[in-house]
Amino acid sequence: MISEHQFRTIIYYEWRQEHSTNMEIANINNTFGKGTVYRWTVNRWFNRFAAGDTSLEEDERSGRPSTISDDELLRCVKTNPEATTRELATTTRLLS
Repeated sequence: MISEHQFRTIIYYEWRQEHSTNMEIANINNTFGKGTVYRWTVNRWFNRFAAGDTSLEEDERSGRPSTISDDELLRCVKTNPEATTRELATTTRLLS
């Protein structure tokens, strides 16, 4: 599977080629499978590149950082796949 950073590189390449949003979405989805990339994502990155920000790194997000690792959350979901998000939140709070 291709990483998000690699997708951003592809989106940047398409933008540099001056492809339209529709053409880029078609190119990526035809290559990697339907639903791989969506208009909102492509528009967001195109606008960012057009504004002069050609960094391929995601911006820092506000909010409280996670106190549990993705691996630990995945383990909790595998242990109880029918758990609600509220139950998972309670379980993960107990673990942190």
